[in-house]
Amino acid sequence: ESGWFEEVLDQLSDEWLFIPNEANNDDDNNERDKPMESKMPSNKRDDDDAAAAGPFGVEARDTDDLFLGGGNGGVFFDYSASNIENAPFQGSLGPLLLDAAVERAKQRYPRVIAIGDVHGCIDELQDLLRLCDYQPGDLVIFLGDLVCKGPDSISVVQMAREIGAMGIRGNHDFEVVRWYQAIQSGVDPPVVGSEHFHIASCLNKADMKWLYSLPWYISSKDLGALFVHAGLVAGIRLAKQNPRLMMNMRSILPDGTVT
Repeated sequence: ESGWFEEVLDQLSDEWLFIPNEANNDDDNNERDKPMESKMPSNKRDDDDAAAAGPFGVEARDTDDLFLGGGNGGVFFDYSASNIENAPFQGSLGPLLLDAAVERAKQRYPRVIAIGDVHGCIDELQDLLRLCDYQPGDLVIFLGDLVCKGPDSISVVQMAREIGAMGIRGNHDFEVVRWYQAIQSGVDPPVVGSEHFHIASCLNKADMKWLYSLPWYISSKDLGALFVHAGLVAGIRLAKQNPRLMMNMRSILPDGTVT
């Protein structure tokens, strides 16, 4: 009540408690009958003024965008294209930082780290990368079977995608892709629980797209290396190799039979 005008308190006392005031004349009564809001302070501003004003009473040139038109009343820097000449580094700070990161990566001689058969073991994968002293700029190539058997296949695929790793499609990865395509086609889930089905159901769109993009093999002339999950049949050109064998081959018998 301390913020109210004294005459307003007197008026409320008269009206609510019915305290007679014999000393008031007609002019006082007329004055008392006026609307109370006319006697109370008002913080209401004109709607147009309120819309045009930004924080701290600074006029905002664009109330629809937090970062343009003076940055919501000048609180934030104006990042609009028209103000690029006044921006730090004339808007080229991002590319400069990227170039610096690339140069630092080149100076430490980036490596190619090939890792096979993670099988959903995210903790062991992280331990292995620490042991290898993995740093940004290094290229990790997964040699297939990132998923199944282990406790967290979802996190393995997510981590592989987020660090920009490459990979080869293994037989378990292939089964997850097949189940994802079946789910998209409306096929009923398996009667008996399938780990491949569960993983295909839980992977988000970005991770599933990364897994689907894995090739059967990777050939690098610069490294003089050929990356494949299972194996290749000798005497057959790469383009003619059987994808099923590249994912599932275990051995080749003396008579040439692939098992």
